[in-house]
Amino acid sequence: MKPFFKYAKYWYLFLICIAICMAVAVGVIYFTTPYYQVNTTLLLQDDKKGDGILKESAFSDLNMFHTTKTIENEIQVLRSVNLMKKVLNRLSISSQVFVGTGLLQKEVYGKTSPVVIKVMRVSPQAMGKPITLKMLDQNRFALTLPDEVVNKNYHFGDTISNAGFSISIAKGPAFVKGDREVHLSLINVDELAKSYRDRKLEITEIVKDANVLQIGVLDNIPARGIDILTQLVKEYNLEDIAFKNQMALATIDFIDTRLSYLTQDLGTVERNVQQYKQLNRVTNVAADAQSNLQRAEDYKQQLEAINVQLGILNAVDVYLRKAGRLLPIVPGTAGLQDGSLLTLINKYNAAQEEYQQLLTENLPGNPLVINIKQKLSVIRENISGNIASIRTNLMINRQSLVSNSSKFEARIQTAPEIEHGLQQRDREQSVKVNLFQYLIQKREETALTLSANVPDAKVIDQANYDSSPTKPKRQLIFLSALLFGFIIPVSFIWTKDKLNSRVDNVDEITDQTNVRILGEVCHARGSGGLAINGKHRNNITELFRYIRSNLGSNVPHGNSQVLMVTSSVQGEGKTFTCINLAATLANIDKKVVLLEFDLRKPDLINKMKLEKGTGISDYLHSENMKAREIIIPSGISANLSVIGSGLSKVDAGNEMLNPRIATLFEELREEFDYVIIDTSPIALVADAFSLDMHSDATIYVVRYNYTQKSHLNILADIEKNNKLKNLMVILNDGKTEHIKHYGYGSRDYA
Repeated sequence: MKPFFKYAKYWYLFLICIAICMAVAVGVIYFTTPYYQVNTTLLLQDDKKGDGILKESAFSDLNMFHTTKTIENEIQVLRSVNLMKKVLNRLSISSQVFVGTGLLQKEVYGKTSPVVIKVMRVSPQAMGKPITLKMLDQNRFALTLPDEVVNKNYHFGDTISNAGFSISIAKGPAFVKGDREVHLSLINVDELAKSYRDRKLEITEIVKDANVLQIGVLDNIPARGIDILTQLVKEYNLEDIAFKNQMALATIDFIDTRLSYLTQDLGTVERNVQQYKQLNRVTNVAADAQSNLQRAEDYKQQLEAINVQLGILNAVDVYLRKAGRLLPIVPGTAGLQDGSLLTLINKYNAAQEEYQQLLTENLPGNPLVINIKQKLSVIRENISGNIASIRTNLMINRQSLVSNSSKFEARIQTAPEIEHGLQQRDREQSVKVNLFQYLIQKREETALTLSANVPDAKVIDQANYDSSPTKPKRQLIFLSALLFGFIIPVSFIWTKDKLNSRVDNVDEITDQTNVRILGEVCHARGSGGLAINGKHRNNITELFRYIRSNLGSNVPHGNSQVLMVTSSVQGEGKTFTCINLAATLANIDKKVVLLEFDLRKPDLINKMKLEKGTGISDYLHSENMKAREIIIPSGISANLSVIGSGLSKVDAGNEMLNPRIATLFEELREEFDYVIIDTSPIALVADAFSLDMHSDATIYVVRYNYTQKSHLNILADIEKNNKLKNLMVILNDGKTEHIKHYGYGSRDYA
């Protein structure tokens, strides 16, 4: 609680600082240009999820021409300076228009602007320089430039050109005849675009892996922020579609080029296949091979049949040529195919049977037998001739069959090679044909994509803003003002306390020592003498009454009490305290004597406005002098007496050890209830320590804003080592409102 009371006494300072800070906060809010947060929400395609531009590419199935399109990449595209420059140029945000003057001047835009500025050219030197338009009438205005003294008059719509810029000014939607003055400033679009990238534009991914972005911009004109975000999305989509169209056109061009080369290659391959088939006399290798095998087999069978017939013919011929024999019949001729030969053989066999029959019945010389025998010879000759003719024909046929069979056998042997060659050519032709068909298909797909391209960005929430400004943050400003309203006085008080080397708070004493606080005394105007009034109540009177009350409970009771009053240095109110404490005690019918024991610099008699006379120094040098001889009335109360320092010059340091001092206090104790000693400051001389043996208690006076904090170390040392008996502290020269009364002796207490 001590720190609280330490600062609470400066409540007025807190009140003033809080009021000033709040006033400053109101001024800051009023005069600071408000900025509003404008947001839009965007859904983007993402190649990582298979829904990006690769999906629409003609060659997406080949994983070629792959341009990775991710959320992270698209955020950078949206933040790019080039894209923002396109937005600013498209919206013609190349100038600022202000209305009003001084602190009330504000920027206007769009529907709230009295003029529309079209910038054709601007130099870096002209950017940011103020231009003033003064309306002359509905159609004319005067233009004031910072570098030109003479104003020039123009009509709305005129082109205004000079070395720095070329602009045109037209009436705006908010043009009013009464608008007398408008201020312009030309903007560096490049720098403005960079500022949006670095500070104003915020792009965040709302939900991770959801492809949803929130794009925000701070602007002092919400309508401009909405236009910028709306146009930003449009420009992004236009660039996206342009990129897709460019990619599609490049793909079509690539396909057309490949088709042109492929058409030539395909023609060459087809001619090569045709020539190969013509050269090898094949149409279908498998069918031709099967045909050749069949024909070779046919020729083989025919050749075998001819060989069989030749064998039979040879057998018949050999049989018939055996001389001197008339064989009964010709052997089997089942394999013979010649009809005439078979007829002759049948005739021969029939004649032979007839001949054999005749021989069984007739003699060999019988004419019938001879006739038949001659007939057999003729038939046999005919058969031999026929056999020779048939053999010749068969041999010719056999030779032809052997030749043809060899030819087809050769074809059968070369068929695999021909087939391999044809397969190579067919394979090459097939590759070319498939590639040709593939490119034709992809060209149609790309052409379809080109005609139906849609952007990858879809607006979920249109650009909008909160009606409460984002900047300045009113609650934060007021909270900061309130905080500073506390921090400033606390800092001031803390700094003042740290820089202040003087005691200004009772806590500084209680924190450092355990000395009892007898009471506090407020500031008293005057010479530092009597301040209390026994008849009338005032603050000091009440405070000393409180001290008197505390004194009764802190000082040991006895017939007489000796109180020594001291301080650290001169000027802390030691003598003032002595006088008023003595007077307060005298007011309750206590006999009190006040001793001016500051023999070095006595000031008690002077402050009480008494005449200096015989006193302590004289008593110490006279063995026969009694205490009553140096006592003088105070003139304040009949109960209060005073003993001055005396007229004799003495060595105060040595006199403190004078045995007459003990005698003095013995005499005074017998006559007075209270003996109050005004002694020398304790930090300068040791007189008080010498007098401690004669006192019952010591009152140590500390003066606010006068006593050095370092002197509290003396007080702490005295208390720690018990150098003075019953040590107590009175705080002097306090402010009335800060004085603690501990619930007793308040200013209203009588």
